[in-house]
Amino acid sequence: MRMNANVAVLKQQLEQLFPGKWLTGADGDKILRTGIRDIDAGIASGFARRQISEWTGISSSGKSTLLRGAVTYWCASGLNVAYVDTFSRLVAGDWAFVREGLCGPVPLNMMQRKSHTNGEFFAVRVSENLAQHDNSDEAENNVARKKDIRLEACWVVEQLIRSAVFDAIVFDMGASISLSDRTFARLKRALERSKSALIILRDQHFRANLNGTAGSGWGTHTSMQFKWTAPISYENGMNGIAMITPAIQGFISRDGMTQNMETRLNTHVPNRLFTHPQIPDRRTAKA
Repeated sequence: MRMNANVAVLKQQLEQLFPGKWLTGADGDKILRTGIRDIDAGIASGFARRQISEWTGISSSGKSTLLRGAVTYWCASGLNVAYVDTFSRLVAGDWAFVREGLCGPVPLNMMQRKSHTNGEFFAVRVSENLAQHDNSDEAENNVARKKDIRLEACWVVEQLIRSAVFDAIVFDMGASISLSDRTFARLKRALERSKSALIILRDQHFRANLNGTAGSGWGTHTSMQFKWTAPISYENGMNGIAMITPAIQGFISRDGMTQNMETRLNTHVPNRLFTHPQIPDRRTAKA
């Protein structure tokens, strides 16, 4: 009995270092699987609760498409998800039916999961109507405004974490620079007493290489970067190609280890009579 107790304690200690790899059953809920086999079967194994993870890539690189599939999988598993929309980047039409399991293109090997009751999906849009800065320099005024929005968004994320309601919180930072060490520390302290997994979604240059890292901050537990790549799939309409979908290449970094992955999307053309390209999955708001 004493040896079994010691083994259990050792597993719990190892779980703190490598979440999702040592505990099973009810204790295994410390990891959030994404439903994307290429990610869950690798070194990432999903997202660890009470940790900060990064989900990055260049603009329109397919990262939001994959993340939307993961959010759909979580809602189907009965988990609650919050999306903090900074700088008004979220397009409502893309996410309107995530809770019902409709998220547009999904990975070809996406796992299906269904619970008795679906989880909830909430989108929180940070207001841009903040205090005006009395500054004649438009560039400096714009920088100050973005800084205020970012600070307000960080406060919103911290309150969502402390609410103990959400299993996953997506913090969309747009093309904003990385969070400061002080902000990372505050968010990590809030996560220590919650059940949430915090995912920072950000536009970033693809810096992955065989001997490099994903460029994550010091407080980041897992970092994933994505970009479009070959092979490219085509869907034909009445008068030719109606949809073009490249594969998505990813680079994962965790616990000092790195891994490359690639997934293809299961696309469809709702109406084969369409003669024009379909609406893109992700549209970034223009200034």
